[in-house]
Amino acid sequence: ATNYGSDLPISFTISENDRCLLFTSTTKQLYDFSILDLASGVTKVVKLDTQKAIDLEYAVMSPHDDKIVLPLYRLVDFGYVIDSISLVDPVLDEQRILISDLKEGDELYPIRWIDEKHVLLSSTVPDNWHGKPEAVYWSLDISTGEREIVENP
Repeated sequence: ATNYGSDLPISFTISENDRCLLFTSTTKQLYDFSILDLASGVTKVVKLDTQKAIDLEYAVMSPHDDKIVLPLYRLVDFGYVIDSISLVDPVLDEQRILISDLKEGDELYPIRWIDEKHVLLSSTVPDNWHGKPEAVYWSLDISTGEREIVENP
C-alpha cells in the first residue's frame, strides 16, 4: 500500500488479466494516475474530478479493462481513511462517485469484479492479517451505486 508519510507517495496495481498497469505519478499530488497498456505500450493519464487521495493497491479494473473502481481517501488527524468509492471509465472519460456516505470505521474496500455490473466490496482490508474483525461483503451495482450484502463471496 501507499506510504503516505514518504516523499514519493507511489501506488500501483496490475489488472486481473495482466494487461494494464495502474500507477500514480512521483509528484506530491495524490489524486491523478496513469494506465499503461502493457501490450501496446500506450499510457493514458486519468485526472480525477474529485481531488482526493488515492491508493491504487485497492483499485480494481473490470475484466475488459474499461472501468475502474477505486476508493478515495480523506485525511483524518494523522492518517487517511476511505471517504468514498469512485467509478472511472477511461474509455469514455467519465467519472462518478458511487458511494459517498462512508464514515471513519465504516470504510469499504473493492476486492474484485463479480460481473460486468457488480463489484465485490469488503468491510476490512483485503489481506491475511490474523485477528482482524470478520469481514462483511457487499455487491456494489456500478449503475445505481446500490449495495447488497453477499453471504458467500
